Amino acid sequence: MLTFAIAHMFQLFNYCYVGNELIIQSANMANAIYNCNWELIHDNKVKMALTFMIQRCQKEQRLTAAGIADLDFISYIKVLRLAFSFYTLLNHLFENNTDAI
Repeated sequence: MLTFAIAHMFQLFNYCYVGNELIIQSANMANAIYNCNWELIHDNKVKMALTFMIQRCQKEQRLTAAGIADLDFISYIKVLRLAFSFYTLLNHLFENNTDAI
């Protein structure tokens, strides 16, 4: 059972790690586009395209679980806390049940 739980925690960690990296990299994308020496470009179409790209990159991209919860390290910690709370509750109920017998 312990192996099963560790495997699921590791799988969830992988998804949350990728989601967290997506948030960080998408936040840095607008700065990277701005710092690409765009002022040296003489083509106005390219400058306009870079402007649109910067505007589009202002909003961070996020990986979600069915559109309900973001997959990042914060949600991973929340899931671990909730799982541990359920574990302690069930363990406490089981101990009380065995004491009554």
